[in-house]
Amino acid sequence: MRGLAIGISNFKRIREREDFYVDKTGLIEFILDHDDVGVFLFTRPRRFGKSLNLSMIDAFFNIEYKGNRWFEGLEIEKREDLMKKMGTRPVITFSMNALDTSSFELFFQDFREMMFNTFRRFEYLHESERIGGPLRENYLETKVHDFDQSRMKTSVSALCEMLHAHHGVAPIVLVDEYDSPMNYAFGRDAYDEIIGFLRGFYTQTFKENEHLDFAVVTGVMQIAKESIFSGLNNLYVNNVFSEDMGEAFGFTEDDVRELVEESGRPEMMDAVKEWYDGYRFGNRSVYNPWSVLNCISRGYSMKPYWLWEGNPRIILDSVRSIGFKAVESLSNIYNGDELRIKVRNRMTFSEMETTEGLLSAMAASGYLKAVPSGDMYSLSLPNKEVREGLMDQLLACAWGSSYLNEVSEAILSGDPDSLSKRLQESLDRSADVSSLRDELDYGLFALGILDSLKDTHFVRPERGAGKGYADIAIVPRDGRGPSAVLELKRTGKRSSDKTMEEMAEKAVAQIKEKRYFAGLRGEVLLYGVAFRQTDVFVRFERINRRRQPEERTSAGWKDGGTKPPVCSGLDENAFGPFESLS
Repeated sequence: MRGLAIGISNFKRIREREDFYVDKTGLIEFILDHDDVGVFLFTRPRRFGKSLNLSMIDAFFNIEYKGNRWFEGLEIEKREDLMKKMGTRPVITFSMNALDTSSFELFFQDFREMMFNTFRRFEYLHESERIGGPLRENYLETKVHDFDQSRMKTSVSALCEMLHAHHGVAPIVLVDEYDSPMNYAFGRDAYDEIIGFLRGFYTQTFKENEHLDFAVVTGVMQIAKESIFSGLNNLYVNNVFSEDMGEAFGFTEDDVRELVEESGRPEMMDAVKEWYDGYRFGNRSVYNPWSVLNCISRGYSMKPYWLWEGNPRIILDSVRSIGFKAVESLSNIYNGDELRIKVRNRMTFSEMETTEGLLSAMAASGYLKAVPSGDMYSLSLPNKEVREGLMDQLLACAWGSSYLNEVSEAILSGDPDSLSKRLQESLDRSADVSSLRDELDYGLFALGILDSLKDTHFVRPERGAGKGYADIAIVPRDGRGPSAVLELKRTGKRSSDKTMEEMAEKAVAQIKEKRYFAGLRGEVLLYGVAFRQTDVFVRFERINRRRQPEERTSAGWKDGGTKPPVCSGLDENAFGPFESLS
């Protein structure tokens, strides 16, 4: 089959090597058919082809590539009127993706290096007799590395003016990942200084720049206009919620079917669809190109390649900042519910610290599918890829992966003191106590933490057994090791410690009285957990389904042993239909 060109965003290289390429030249048609627009902003999740599309636009318009044959056989070739504009413009292109934002000094140093490389592509301007006066002195005879902030902000607009003077036609500007520095600077000391510089740079580059033909800008999220594109009136925005050009980024089902059939494995189409379809751009359902290509190249190994590929720090930080309310909403979506909210299709970074802002950003970033529902949107998980990889990242962010393992270890090792301590630490740093209204809320909180067990254990809420339903049951998938049953209680904020202890003891007694452990064999760990806002009291007993209940003492176990009995698994069919959190 044709080469898959994984990770290659160079259009020219893909066409010359005759690798598999999905025709996106409709984007060029769209741009040329909207010649009244000065700046096009396209926002899509990472790894959906933004950089490749910019490379395609560069290859089409760039005067340096005049006469190329890269577009033979593509859709735009049918538009003779548009093909006349091929190779007719100088093009300025740069990416904001790799700038260091740990301090303003390092950011500005990287920015100058980026501009140095940009100017270096037009060294022929030094010999141009059409450029004189202040432009030559300030931007050609001065080294880019010596530009101060003021000159750096006007560097691209000045380059546009010089290219216009030399070629007699206004240039095109292509900016990739325009929002990347802001995403990575958010929450750092340098944020205000960096965003202030970028606001000035983008304003000088795009606003009332009479030497600019048009610009195409890409990014992941649409930052509020007043925050970054201040005063820009000729801005066209196309995001994941826009109704037009939904197919301009990502693969359609026909694209993927062609690729799967070419690979000789047409029977894998349903599995590929389950894992990688479901991202919604406008009114189109699209596949993730990065994951599809990686999956096929690895012999159809179904894994969340896209989620492993990057680190959406701003979203992860927001989950940590918002705490329980964020985890509660995400848990509901994770368990198959749809949430209806009024999505913000553009936002300031401060709005990311609200649950609605977080969910809106996750929809814009591809983590959630947003379907219009009246004046609101219904949010859900798009596919198995996000379902398998999402919770691990977000929960590890909210509590730390080592912390998740410590909670799980405390439960399975029969360590009530450690469990109480770890749960209380997590509540102290992540929970909004006003949102913890009843046992169900605390149950969602606990289930989120216990997601780290999903690969080795079944973790089931409201497991029916005996004379009722256990709040949470944990059972090893391979039948080796102990099972655990948790009963959760919530008391009022003015409850005494004695009341808390009694509630935890009653919870253990309820497990035994109602036999919530019915159907489990071998060693079973019983936990009664009482919550008072962020305070946690735990009572614990260990039983063996072949013997009487045993209580832990400081010296070990009542029968004199120091090691817990080995679990022999489940009675056949006793546990019933079962699904883990995954």
